[in-house]
Amino acid sequence: MAAEQELNISVISRLHMVSAFRALEPPDVVISYAREFGGGSITETVQSCIWQHCISKADLKWQGPYVKRFLKKLITEIESSGGLVLDEMYEHYALIRSVKKAPRISSPRYCVFL
Repeated sequence: MAAEQELNISVISRLHMVSAFRALEPPDVVISYAREFGGGSITETVQSCIWQHCISKADLKWQGPYVKRFLKKLITEIESSGGLVLDEMYEHYALIRSVKKAPRISSPRYCVFL
């Protein structure tokens, strides 16, 4: 019951959007649900919902690349339609881009002695 109140399930397009994000659907699918939820555009209210229920709750250890692609696509989509992007979205995208990948351990280094 608490989860139903938190997500306000009465708005089915919001539920579709959050579910698509959590299922790691392609960013275009999530963005189409976001547009549907916003009545044709990705408003600041929609962005706040995405931030609260999707981005801020994402586990970057395994969802990092997905969140990075999604934010890039979302920011581009909002800017191209002349909308304003929430600062949190820009900041999180910058943070994800600045994080260095861990070095690969899978390829061992071989030393050759002559």
